[in-house]
Amino acid sequence: MTKDTQSGSWLGDLISRIESHQQAMRLTRAAAWVAAAQASLTFLVVIAAIVVHHAIAGIGAWSIIDFLLLGIMSWRLFRSSFTWAVFTAVYQTLNIFYFLGIGKHNVVVGVIFLVAYIGGVRGTWFLYHERKSAIKQTLNDELPDQAVVKDVVPTGGVVQTTLE
Repeated sequence: MTKDTQSGSWLGDLISRIESHQQAMRLTRAAAWVAAAQASLTFLVVIAAIVVHHAIAGIGAWSIIDFLLLGIMSWRLFRSSFTWAVFTAVYQTLNIFYFLGIGKHNVVVGVIFLVAYIGGVRGTWFLYHERKSAIKQTLNDELPDQAVVKDVVPTGGVVQTTLE
């Protein structure tokens, strides 16, 4: 482990291998907070665009939809949803290409957000597999000796299992 990882830096976790639940949670929470910050900034610019009656930096009144999406993405990242972490990273990638396409070449902040979202994908992936192995172990401990759990798919509140 690096010194940054030991001290609890999410930036250190971003570039190192995830080895613990705490590291994965730090990455996931950092991505969730970045999404919340991006939603807040989008909301402020949307309000300003509505007041001045024209788009500001490519963000107009219709970007209220982006605000709502980012709010949902932030909430789902706080809930450690792998699917929404991937959706958030894809959304941000498309957002960067959109701003490059309309001639807004200052996408540095968008790339920084994307790096945080990729960390969120890594964190939620680790948490998903950690949860999956814990459920599998619990089921194997509770089943009779002749039954062995081959695979587990935790989906929300339902766990789908395959027995050997």
